[in-house]
Amino acid sequence: MRERYGAPDPRMRYVLAQGLLERGDEAAALALLADFLKSPMDPNYGEAAFTEFFNRYLKAGAWDKVLDLGKLVSTWPMNKQLRNQLDYAMALSAQNLNLTGPALAMWAQLAERQDIPLYQRAYATYFLARDAEERKDIKNAYALNRKVVDLFTQLQDERSDKADPQRIKDALAALMDISEVANRVPEALDWVERYNAYAPPQSPEYPGLRFREARLYRKLGDAARAQALLEDIVRNYPGSPFAQAAASELRTFEVSRDLKNFLPGAAAAPQGSSAPQGAAAPQGASGQ
Repeated sequence: MRERYGAPDPRMRYVLAQGLLERGDEAAALALLADFLKSPMDPNYGEAAFTEFFNRYLKAGAWDKVLDLGKLVSTWPMNKQLRNQLDYAMALSAQNLNLTGPALAMWAQLAERQDIPLYQRAYATYFLARDAEERKDIKNAYALNRKVVDLFTQLQDERSDKADPQRIKDALAALMDISEVANRVPEALDWVERYNAYAPPQSPEYPGLRFREARLYRKLGDAARAQALLEDIVRNYPGSPFAQAAASELRTFEVSRDLKNFLPGAAAAPQGSSAPQGAAAPQGASGQ
């Protein structure tokens, strides 16, 4: 055919590539299809050829090749849905290649777009939140993590196959930290309550979560609630690091209680005491 008709036209090139793919000769097929990745976009076969490469690179996790492919077709008037998929794939590729600057720039754009799937906005917001935490940008970290919880909870409510409970847990943990550091203890306890749904009693993180809750209640001044939680850890999770920490914490409760009993004025002076007028009662005057 080459001898009679010369180099194949686009239609013949595409048909030959498909035949080679059917035969299992991927290398030869992709070599033929690579010619369609040039600009301007071939209106008949450009997107189809792009899809052949795109799907293979994604499946193989060839993130560097995804970025290169995106650059090749950056000026194409591509189908909007396909372009959206490429934009998300390029951000994910840059993230996986630890190209932090380019990845964050792409995530920031995606997080603001309403024309992309919900799960893509959710992940874009998640990566922006992690970056804000690393930079100690507490204000943005707080706002972004709240949005992460909302977006991934919506995916969960919609029973989406893109739902990702781990991302909700990460965001809730961050919100607990931020609220506690800011001394917003009641709010920190609210986030603990929401986190409980993702940490059942049989999970390895459960005793640590209860220990944290006890610490927060103690900060609130609710010693009884804190002590009950610590005793529960010691009783139900013996041998764990948190059981040891809880036992140590309970000893500080005992020491605090004893100190209060020995504070000046905690016990009345004995009858008939000859203590000088205005002097404090002797320590332990009640015989303690």
